[in-house]
Amino acid sequence: MLFFVTDFAGMERLLQDWRATAGVVVGLGTLLTGAAFLIYYYLLEKLGAVASSSSNYLAPAVALLIGWAVGERFGLPETVAMVLIFGSIALLQIGQQRASGESRMSRRVSGDGVRAAEGS
Repeated sequence: MLFFVTDFAGMERLLQDWRATAGVVVGLGTLLTGAAFLIYYYLLEKLGAVASSSSNYLAPAVALLIGWAVGERFGLPETVAMVLIFGSIALLQIGQQRASGESRMSRRVSGDGVRAAEGS
């Protein structure tokens, strides 16, 4: 569907100039994609699966904010979408913090019970 609305003017220059082709392949294909994967796996290791997967939801909201910064206009549907995105990320984080807090509490309770049983 995107194919039918995309403006391909100037795209043929990529194939005519080998430096442009190499720049696209190396710059976008290797460096930026590789950097994105490294950042994602770092987030996965440090923050866990829920937090790192919620970073995927930020892309459309960030794109809207960048568009707004360069002068694009957006209306109520886009604003509602951004609020929903940021709200869902906040709910995910709150749920994850509560779950990790409950698991710590249950470990403390079970650990105290074991110590009391050992002492008697």
